[in-house]
Amino acid sequence: MLKRGESLMEKSYDLWAKINKGWSNDEKYHVKTNGKDYLLRISPIELLPAVKRLADITSKLENLGVPISKPVKITEKDKSVQVLYSWIQGVDMIDVISAYSKKDQYKYGIDAGVYLKSIHMIEAPDS
Repeated sequence: MLKRGESLMEKSYDLWAKINKGWSNDEKYHVKTNGKDYLLRISPIELLPAVKRLADITSKLENLGVPISKPVKITEKDKSVQVLYSWIQGVDMIDVISAYSKKDQYKYGIDAGVYLKSIHMIEAPDS
């Protein structure tokens, strides 16, 4: 899946929108091409081993039924790792949870707990 020398940033996208959310310092963009939405994430090359581990873990979580963005393409170019992920449309729950009934909030909390349990079934890497 890893390709060297190819840049995902040089592609022509129908949509190119910077995402200023998340806990990492990676550059993140919502991109669209051929009618499909993707997440483009750009990390320093030093994070290549972590990016590869994350791709492996993502595959395992997908097999457990966790709805998660999947890596579509990983490239290494210009001292960066560029990963194109599948896009999952949604909103930040923190922004909308109060609009739901207490019953629905409880249900979403239970659902989140089921996914969290699946995540904890994956063996943590040594480093």
